[in-house]
Amino acid sequence: MRLVVEDGYLLRSSLRIILLFILCLLSLIIISTPVALAQEIQWESVGKVVLHEGDNYSIEGYTIEVIDFDKEECETLLFLKKGSMLLSRIVLNATFDEFIYDDDIKIKIYNTTDDPLSENPTKWQDPRVHIEFNIKEKPRVYLTVKTDWSTYKPTQSDIRVMCEVINNGTTIQDMDVQIDPDGLQEINNKFNRQLNIADNTSESLSTKLTVPLLLTEQTFNIKVTASWEDSNEVMRNVSDSAIITVLPICCLSIIKSTKNGNMDSYIPVNIDVVNIGIVNLSIQLNDNVPQDFTVLYDQDLVWHADLKPKQKMRFTYSLKPEKPGVFSLDPATAQWTMKGENFSILSNSPQVIVDGAFIIVNKTTHPGEVDVGDNVTVTLTAKNSGNMPTTVHITDNIPEGAHLIKGNTTLRATLEENQTTLTTYVIKMGSPGMIVFPFPVVETVSEECSRVQISQTAVVNVSSPAPVSTGQEPDEISPSSTDHETAFPVFEVLFTFFILFLFVLMYKKI
Repeated sequence: MRLVVEDGYLLRSSLRIILLFILCLLSLIIISTPVALAQEIQWESVGKVVLHEGDNYSIEGYTIEVIDFDKEECETLLFLKKGSMLLSRIVLNATFDEFIYDDDIKIKIYNTTDDPLSENPTKWQDPRVHIEFNIKEKPRVYLTVKTDWSTYKPTQSDIRVMCEVINNGTTIQDMDVQIDPDGLQEINNKFNRQLNIADNTSESLSTKLTVPLLLTEQTFNIKVTASWEDSNEVMRNVSDSAIITVLPICCLSIIKSTKNGNMDSYIPVNIDVVNIGIVNLSIQLNDNVPQDFTVLYDQDLVWHADLKPKQKMRFTYSLKPEKPGVFSLDPATAQWTMKGENFSILSNSPQVIVDGAFIIVNKTTHPGEVDVGDNVTVTLTAKNSGNMPTTVHITDNIPEGAHLIKGNTTLRATLEENQTTLTTYVIKMGSPGMIVFPFPVVETVSEECSRVQISQTAVVNVSSPAPVSTGQEPDEISPSSTDHETAFPVFEVLFTFFILFLFVLMYKKI
């Protein structure tokens, strides 16, 4: 019985010892794990600096500032900031020490044989510390994606996608490279793969995509992404993309071209249409006559044509310019129908330069309302709005009944580009009414490449003057003209007395 009790006691003691050993082992593992993780962080030195009290230094968005030195303890007080935010107050040995903030930046104080003072920096009158800044090592991996062309026709067989991964950092294991073809079909399905890339090397990948058959033009964004775990066990990824355009099966190339000319030439216009699709097309081509031009022979600018794949047609006409200048022609339009859908495409808008002189003649009068006998000032202006010089001779005509008082009604001058000349004269209006001034006669010495435009004619309202007063009342009658009306009425007076006499005799008899 005694033996059994002793055996049980020994067993319990052994279990306690084993349990304590396991707990100690777990404690060592737990305590050593953060240290091991910290040691596994790969750091990259980004700068070294010597700082005195009050100095600061900024790098990678962080700022370290030396606040104070404790000469007795050989320590320094540092402030670590990011922007205006204080991240940490740090007390470090001024000779050799380090501090890691958030596993992102490491501040290391060190001494160096190049500076004997660094071995005991706080014992001197002007203390200073040597600081090295380290940041967590970042990947230096670059990815580029490109294609043979930026635009693909439906007749092309495939779209070749090429990708290059460049590793300027440490060796990468198990990099996963994936392609997103944006709905396009991959031909060989061999692009997605795992890569091992040594430091300072690169890997190239390629694949082929099918060119889709589309009714309308469409853009695709082909994206490639590379993902891996870096030396700090942080997942990283880089990506790049190539944007391509795929033309539809029914597609036209329409190019409009012309040549420069002058006022006396015809401007040729060519419209080249090419069926760059893979199906037959029946098209209607329309063009417009631009402003300040007329089309030769009143040609109808509507054409109909059937084009087979790769077939080319040219449509031509000529324009007659009405004024010089620089003009942009309207784009031509091609229309067709495919599988119940209507399609259209515009050409380019070519520019044409027309050389020549263009004289604009303008006549103004002042004032616009006068009486007969009043004066009117006439101003005659000529401007060359073209790009070639010309000599102009203008003879103005004055209205019928008017008389020239002063000035010159003729104008002769050589006008360069955008040059203006004028003459002014005064006439007296001789007749009433709405007087329309006649157009001037304009001649150009070099009629070639010259055009004249006369503005709307001037109009003056001429009124009759009011009658002059003679000083007599309106109802006063002149004696010389009314003598027979003012003579004494003798007969009328005698007749009146006779009637009165008869009346008296009759009264007495009664």
